[in-house]
Amino acid sequence: MTGRDTGFWGCFKREVPQCSFIHCMLHKQALATKNLQPELHETLNLVIKVVNFVKSSLLNERILRKLCEDSEAEHDVLLFHAEIRNISSRQEFSSIYFKLKLGYLTEIFSYYNLSNLRLQGDGIFLQVAIENVTTFQNQLKFFRLRILSNQWNMFSRVEAILSPSPHLEVKFTPLVEEHLMNLVTDFSNRFSDVPSIPKYLLTPMDKSLEDMMDLGNILVEELLYLQGNEEAKAKYSCANKSKFWFLVKGIAPNLFKKAERLLLHPFPTIYFCEKRFLQQIFLGQNTAGDLTSEKI
Repeated sequence: MTGRDTGFWGCFKREVPQCSFIHCMLHKQALATKNLQPELHETLNLVIKVVNFVKSSLLNERILRKLCEDSEAEHDVLLFHAEIRNISSRQEFSSIYFKLKLGYLTEIFSYYNLSNLRLQGDGIFLQVAIENVTTFQNQLKFFRLRILSNQWNMFSRVEAILSPSPHLEVKFTPLVEEHLMNLVTDFSNRFSDVPSIPKYLLTPMDKSLEDMMDLGNILVEELLYLQGNEEAKAKYSCANKSKFWFLVKGIAPNLFKKAERLLLHPFPTIYFCEKRFLQQIFLGQNTAGDLTSEKI
């Protein structure tokens, strides 16, 4: 898709050999989270079909809004979803097991969304993105261990349904356990090509002499200088990892170059690019026809 040999990436690499390439981590996450068990996928498709039916008619939408108002529901509108055809209608919404699966999907998607938001925003360098993805993977592993111990409090909707119907847990637990295990595997596979960051860039003040044996003399000299410099120590204790390297750029230029290429990669996702692109479009629209504007 990116043309590693003859496409954009291949041509760009030939012109700027020192540049590094990273597939958008937001896209990687989206691909990893699309994998659902057939049973969960069928549940999701049925919900999408109902949403599309309601949104296809203003009358249906008004009826739903009135129903939600009468029942004092928190929300009274639905969002559009892509149309899904050939969906089995045998599953009934009144089924407790269906509600169980729907409750789980609702909550796991909320965790997806939270993880996704953590990958967006200014100042999200490569290391920050890697930490957020790793945190989410560990969270999934923790969820799996909890449900194997019959603890569902991280999925409050599921817990509320299982409490009066504990017999469903025997059937439902293997389904969720398999889904979480597959998610962890998919994340590991999708993010396996993300470059690893040397520990001396992550914790420069904690490196011992033995840990520096494989580094070049210039890097070792700068590391030792940072460890002995009180001003650098103060900056390290007050700033985050990304900001720290900008603060010591003048006294450790070679380490900064390493950090800039590996740790401070500014485009781990397309968020920053899209935001700047939209800003340029907005700027162009507001300055069109005004060649004297200072905004140009």
